[in-house]
Amino acid sequence: GWLPRRPGYLVEPVVCGLDRRGRPYLCAQDGLGARMEAATFVVAGTAATSLYGAAEALFEPDLESAALVDAACGAMAAGLDRDCLAGRDVVVHLVTPDGATREERRLGNNG
Repeated sequence: GWLPRRPGYLVEPVVCGLDRRGRPYLCAQDGLGARMEAATFVVAGTAATSLYGAAEALFEPDLESAALVDAACGAMAAGLDRDCLAGRDVVVHLVTPDGATREERRLGNNG
């Protein structure tokens, strides 16, 4: 049989948006494509295990946009501190019925 010489890249996509009723749709997939859908938050990547606890601690229902972005970045900073493979540059996409915004942040020092 055919075997690749290099394993290539493994990805864990995160899909988010609004459904037809304007409710959040959040889905993360593992490297094999298994889906995890949730109503509050999803995590993916090498820091996923650490991100769960931080996200659970910082997420609150009905946060205002700025507070939600701050909570997401706080969760990512806490999770990334525990993962030597993770980077420190994050991009947060905020999706609302009025559109989507993108914010780039550098979370502390990496070293």
